[in-house]
Amino acid sequence: MPNEYFGIAADIHVILYDSTETGLHTTPRVWFLFKALSHRRVSILEGGLQKWVKEGLPTSSQPTESQKREYNAGQWKRRDSMVMQPNEMKEHVKRAAESFRNTLNTISVTAATFTTNSLQNKQPSTQSPNEQNKNENESNNSSNNSSNNSYHPNFTVVDTRSQEEFLGLVESTRGFHVGHIAGSINIQSNILIDDETKTARKPHELRTIFLQDYGIDVTQDNRVVVLCNTGLFSPKVALALYLAGKLRLSLYDGGFEELTKTVDKKFLIVPKAAVEIEQDRSTDNQVTQSETDMDDTGSYANEVNTTEDL
Repeated sequence: MPNEYFGIAADIHVILYDSTETGLHTTPRVWFLFKALSHRRVSILEGGLQKWVKEGLPTSSQPTESQKREYNAGQWKRRDSMVMQPNEMKEHVKRAAESFRNTLNTISVTAATFTTNSLQNKQPSTQSPNEQNKNENESNNSSNNSSNNSYHPNFTVVDTRSQEEFLGLVESTRGFHVGHIAGSINIQSNILIDDETKTARKPHELRTIFLQDYGIDVTQDNRVVVLCNTGLFSPKVALALYLAGKLRLSLYDGGFEELTKTVDKKFLIVPKAAVEIEQDRSTDNQVTQSETDMDDTGSYANEVNTTEDL
């Protein structure tokens, strides 16, 4: 297809819409594409075609004849940072899983040490003060080394799939991995839509929701990476973040369709007791985390926080 086919040049204001109730079904994906190409003027029509028709605005049933124009995608610098590359995500998934495992091991060691010390405090110690200090220092050094070796990425991953897929409560009908990347946050794409107006929420509303419900401060300078199963619907959450004021955004385009082919499922978090945990939450906000271990498939199990693992 020639690059002038649609009559869009780099200096043209592109306005997107679809025919769904909100006008925000597929348009965010195209919006993100233009943003990644550094297209300066791209907008989404509020309410889409349905709202346009309801307000009695003119429509046409005739094909649109576009003037041929050259679209020079390289006229401005392409924002490669807006698309996370497969190797970068693959490396992140593995390192995040390893860091998560190390954290769990540290928690287990700390808990065991605390229990042992509590018991020792009830009984006369047979160790000299120097020996006790040596053991305490070794324990502290072990904890510090674990902390120093932990993985701290300079971005946050937002997983926009359903909570059931995120927690691994269902089997994917398309054969994609279920469970989630360690440290990722689960935010569904309906966060963008106001239930009453069926249009995008106001920026101040989105800022409040992201901060209070998910702990995301859009004023911070870190990057947020969104992903879903196929890369089609995660741009909805990217658009919500953008409207809230978050400018450093990336899309992992391959989503879990690609991760299924490139990453072993053992690197994903799949809680063993997810069903029981969700039932407990419905009756009591306090959840007691049981012993954490590797499940039979090698996945890190009994991870209880549905929005943030670490």
